[in-house]
This record gives sequence, C-alpha cells and structure tokens, in this order.
Amino acid sequence: MAESMTGLKRTCRCAELTTENISQTVTVMGWVQKSRNKGGIVFVDLRDRSGIIQLIFEESNVGKEGFEKAAKLRSEFVVAVTGTVTKRSGAINENLKTGEIEVVATDIRILSESETPPFPIEENSKTKDELRLKYRYLDLRRPDLQRNLILRSKVAMVARQFLADEGFLEIETPILIKSTPEGARDYLVPSRVHPGSFYALPQSPQVLKQLLMCSGYDRYFQIAKCFRDEDLRADRQPEFTQIDMELSFVDVDDVLDVNERLLQKMFALIDVDVPLPIPRMTWQEAMDRFGSDKPDTRFGMELNDVTEVVKNCGFGVFTGAIENGGSVRGINAKGQGAMPRKKIDKLVDFAKDFGAKGLAYLCINEDGSYKSSFAKFMTEEELKVKFNYIQGIFNRCINHAYQIITDSIVAKSEYLNREQADELEQQEYIRTTDELAQLYIRYSVLDDIQNFYSIPDFFWESGFYEALMPDEKRKYLLFSPLSFNYSRYEQDNSVYDEELPYFSVVVRVVVLERYSAYLRKKKEDRAQTETQPKQEQEEQKPTTNTEFPIKAVPPIAETENPFGSILNDKQIELIADCINEVKMFNASVTVDDLKAILSCKPNAILRSNNNRYVAFLFSELSSRSLITANWQSVIANNKLFLSKDKSRDKYLNQGDLATATNYVKGISHEKGFATIYNYIKQLKRL
Repeated sequence: MAESMTGLKRTCRCAELTTENISQTVTVMGWVQKSRNKGGIVFVDLRDRSGIIQLIFEESNVGKEGFEKAAKLRSEFVVAVTGTVTKRSGAINENLKTGEIEVVATDIRILSESETPPFPIEENSKTKDELRLKYRYLDLRRPDLQRNLILRSKVAMVARQFLADEGFLEIETPILIKSTPEGARDYLVPSRVHPGSFYALPQSPQVLKQLLMCSGYDRYFQIAKCFRDEDLRADRQPEFTQIDMELSFVDVDDVLDVNERLLQKMFALIDVDVPLPIPRMTWQEAMDRFGSDKPDTRFGMELNDVTEVVKNCGFGVFTGAIENGGSVRGINAKGQGAMPRKKIDKLVDFAKDFGAKGLAYLCINEDGSYKSSFAKFMTEEELKVKFNYIQGIFNRCINHAYQIITDSIVAKSEYLNREQADELEQQEYIRTTDELAQLYIRYSVLDDIQNFYSIPDFFWESGFYEALMPDEKRKYLLFSPLSFNYSRYEQDNSVYDEELPYFSVVVRVVVLERYSAYLRKKKEDRAQTETQPKQEQEEQKPTTNTEFPIKAVPPIAETENPFGSILNDKQIELIADCINEVKMFNASVTVDDLKAILSCKPNAILRSNNNRYVAFLFSELSSRSLITANWQSVIANNKLFLSKDKSRDKYLNQGDLATATNYVKGISHEKGFATIYNYIKQLKRL
C-alpha cells in the first residue's frame, strides 16, 4: 500500500552525500536497487539519478513497524527514508561515489510498491531491444542512460551559453514548412484546413536560416529537430537533433575558429582536452594517407607508399603498376601478424567486391618469420631468410623438448650415487646413439643434419631443403610461421608433419644429437675433474648460500630491462601487493624485490607456491603489453624462480611455464586467479 510523502521534504539526492555530511540527519528518496535481509539488519541500496547510497535498517533505530517495512522492500520500490549519515562500519566500496558512508534509517515510507521488473535495472543491460523499448520507462532508469541524458542536457546548456557569448541569436524556425527536397525524402503531414495539401517536416533549417541572413540577423543558432524519411542507418536517423548555425560577413577560418572553440568547451564536460587549433589537412594529403576525403584520423592503419621496397621483387602486378607511372601502397596492420589464413581470404574477397583483382599480403611474426601471397617470386637469398624464420619454430620446439629430456636425467641422477649416475648416463648415451642411427637409416633426407645441428641456421646449411621432393619443398614455401600453434604442437609433436614434412623427426634428431653431445661432455668434464689435483678442486669449489641452497648460479641479465617492462612505480607496488595477497611465493616481496626480479637480478631466489599463479600473472601483464611476450624464456633463461616442488631445487623452465599458461587460459573467475585478475585491471588507472 503506497504511503503519502506529506510532511516530508527531500534534503538532498543520494550521491550528493559525502563524508562532510557525517552525523547530519537527511531525507533521501528514490528507487530500491537492491535489498539484503540479514535477519536483524536490512541493507538497502537506494538509487536516484545522482547515484546510489547504502541504507541500514535496524529495529532499535527504525522501530518495529519501520523494520517490517524495510524487510519487505524489493527492487524498484519507491521509498522515502530519513536517517543519520555515518561512516561505513564495513569495507569501503570503491566503486561507489558514496562508498565511504551510509545512512542509518530512523524512518521509512513506502511511496510506491513494484512488481518484479521484466529485466534488471542495471548498466550495460543485455536485454533485447524489443523488451527494453516496450518498458521504456524502466529502461530509462538505468544509470548509463541517465548519465547520457544528463550529459546531453549539459552539452545543450554549454552550447547555448557559448554561442550567446559569441554574438549568436537563438531563433526557432518553423517545423511545418513547404517541401524543399534535398538529399533525402521528406516526412509529409496532411493538412485538415487545406484538404489534399501537405506540410513537410524539415530535413534541416537550411532555407530558413538563409532567409535570416538575408534579413540582417548575421549570427543565428538553433538546437534544431530534423526529420528524414529514410531507412535506418548508423549515420542517418529518421529523427535527430543538431546544433545548427549560420554566420554572415565571415570567411572559412572564422567559421572553423568558432566551431573549434565550441567543441573544446563541450568535450571539457567529459574531461577530454581538445588542443587548438585542431589539425587540418589538404584533400591530397587525406587521399594519400587514408584513401578518403573524409578520413577518420583515429584509424591508425594509414596507407604507406612501398613502391621503392617492391620495385625489384619480380612480382608482375607490382612492377607493371610502377612501370606505368603508378605506385604500390599498403596498410600496416600492426598486431595482426597472427591473422589466420581464413580471415585473410575473407579480406581478399572483400577487396574483390570493390573491383580489385586480389589482395597481396605480407605477414611478419615477432621472431621475424613471415608469410606472403607473393613468396614464390622471391629470390634465393629471400628464400634463405624465409627458411631461417621457419627455423625459429624448430628452435622453440627443440629447446622445449631438450629441456624436458635433460631435466629428466638430472632428476633421476639426484636419487643415485656417483656410480649409479654414471651407469644411467652411459645407458642413455647408448640408447640415444642407437635411436639416431635408426632415424638416419630410415630418413635419408636427414643425412647431413648430424654435421650441422650446432650451427645457428642448420635448417638451411644442412642441405635438408635441397633433399626434399618438389611437393615437400612447396609445402615449406607456402607454410605460414604465423599459423603455428605451440599448444597444438605440445599436445601432439607430429601434428605439423603434414604441413612441414618430417617436422617431428627433425626436432627429434636435433634434440637427440644435442642430448648425446651433452652426455658426452658431461662424462668428459667429470673425468677431467677427477684428474685435477685435490688442492685445485678445493680452490674451484663454489660457496653455498645457506638460506637458498641452489645448485646453479643464475646468469646475470644481459640488458637492463630484459622483460621490456613499461610498469611504473605505482603499478609495481600494486603487483607486489597482489603477489603477497595470493601468497605466490614462499616469502613476501617488496617493491625493490620486484624491481630486481624485473631486471633479472633478484635479491634472493624465490620458490613458487603455485606455478599457475606465476604463469597467470605474467601472461596477463604480457597480454596488456606491459611486459614482453617472451616472458617465459626470460624467466627460464635467467633462472628467476624455483619450482614449487620442495623435494629438489629445480628452476621453473619454459616447459613448466608453458604448461601452466595453457592451464590458466579462461579461468580468471576462479579464486586466487580472480584476485590476480582484479589487481591487473587496476593497473591502467595508475
């Protein structure tokens, strides 16, 4: 049953309350956003156009009847509440303007009850447009729409005041006028007084404002309603509002100057600074840079003249255009190097729809590898470069597999005495040699790799490519390094054999060659150590850190910023708090500790309590371009962290981090990961 508000007067809007109002008695009115009944206490979020304030109802303050009223409050009830402003007893809500305070209610009146709304009254509603428009009076209660309408009102007020100060007169022009066809169709309104005749609704006040100029009103403006009987499009609405103006006795620069300063005033309402003068460009510059006489300068992929780069490439499409006095231009789509072939083909079809015969493309990966639609026109030297890029893929897979196999024998050796470890290594060496012999017998195409595996560009220098069949060569030529999916390879190391013939075999052979060399050198080093004088061995014996008994000394970073970090001090401090909150490591970290880690010169070696937390934190930082995309290799190569396995001192390697990263994809909602994710989201504010 609705109650009257007679005798009550609202003292302020909900979000107008601040800490300065603490201890004051206030009366607020609005709509219930949310109600939480905790038994002896009821929490209510009250909403009006200014925002939300939290109300607290306790029987000792509001009385038995008032507490019963509060207990039955539901979403969208309209209430009037009197109470005292107090500082929040619980945690501060940083997402609310009034997050530090609350109102302890002493009186409540339910002005209007509400049925359950057909959709939630909340920001960024996912409700279908049809339902929203059916209940438009509810839809307009949403905070984001209210902010938009409030901003619209402020823009109109600022525009009126500015133009008035500039000597403009606000003059309303007629809505019912004679049809004056322009670029669109008119809305027609039949006349009752003149049967068979029609008025037209104005597409714009164009003719009317020109009459005003002829009449001596040298500066006019109007916030005008315009109507166009057109199909609905993003840039053409049936009904819209515009700031319309006309000036006499001026030139182009005068018109631009007024509008620039008006825009500056209006954008200041949303805290956007528009530096003046606004940059201008000629028609020719617009066409050269954007290919359009109405460019959107926010579009970063400008046209680039690459004529000089491709003039000698041998590709007839390019060379023919250049010979006929034309040019070759391209778009640099930064960050899209990993675009899949399917999407590229759609872009090619899109270009053909506009009359083009095709679309040439060149994709460059982070490691320098590339794919191109005109690769077959490349020279021998260019081919070598391409295959060296492909080797980057092999190297990544080889390093991963090699790390796993060497870590395995090290782990086994730790549980054996010297004689048993020697025997194990001897068995491994014999097994590796035998497997290599079988592989070389079975795959003749691999014959030369054993002599070149240690050379940086073994993929090319070994003659492996020359030994391939024509169809196999073609597959390597057409393969896109950017399409390589490392997680797919990890699931099945032979998955790319079809696209890159002998892929898994090449990886296996190089790993075994390096593994056998590692075992052989290990045996030689041990033999040399045993023949050294005892005194010399004592001199070379390394000292041990008793707090962190690590078997290997981490390398010193070669650069000052190996992570490529762009994090500032406040962001680093926030990340340190995040690490400590989720207890990521065996000890807390300070800001100085984290800075030392980012420079790969840690003050002490930390042991991971949760490898997946480590992977999630660094992958999230990488995805936001705050650190390098190669963070896994930086951590592994510089031996920054010990694995969570406390039974042995094993550093987190690239394989550990890759496995952990694959696990944490898409689980930002889980406890611990959610905490890290929320911290990461706050970084952009600092």
